[in-house]
Amino acid sequence: MSLDKDLARAVNNLASVSTKAVPKAGAMAANRVAGRARSQAVRLTAKEVKVPAKKLRPRVRVNKATARLPIALIRVRRADMPLISVAPVQQRLIRYRRSAFVGIGDLQVGRHRVPGGFIADGSKGKGPYIKGRGYGATRLKRAQILTRTGKARYPVKVEKIPLKVPLTRHFNAVTKKLMATDMPKELRQALARQLQLYVAKQ
Repeated sequence: MSLDKDLARAVNNLASVSTKAVPKAGAMAANRVAGRARSQAVRLTAKEVKVPAKKLRPRVRVNKATARLPIALIRVRRADMPLISVAPVQQRLIRYRRSAFVGIGDLQVGRHRVPGGFIADGSKGKGPYIKGRGYGATRLKRAQILTRTGKARYPVKVEKIPLKVPLTRHFNAVTKKLMATDMPKELRQALARQLQLYVAKQ
């Protein structure tokens, strides 16, 4: 009779472990891998587009997994980044040989050089001509780095750094790699930790 009670208690303990410890371990492992994927993908993208990684981190948010829902969700804002927000803008100067004259050259923004670029707030309009409304209808919300698309004064365009393609590519590659290499290891470690905590409470 005592043996039956011990066996029933052991079965109940195993069922409790599977319903409590395993989901918690899965959530812990998913959160670790998601955080690692965020860090690596941001670093690789920043290197490719020549932007400080700290400028890209706020664009990536990780919704952490829980024991009830052991799925970590990575949300990435992939809209183009205005070049003016990358780094302080510097005006390059041109010094002519055999002359003391100094001319105005291109703009330098971090590691990006903008030939013919200039800063404007768009108060006089920018972009394509709108029939019946002119250029003044296309205003900017704040100052931006602009360049002319042709020899004429208008139209002009806002200089931006495309992020959709590199962010998507790096996040897909990094998450796929980490799920194959790191997820099993993290899951084993998290499960071992949860089992230790469960046994200690008994």
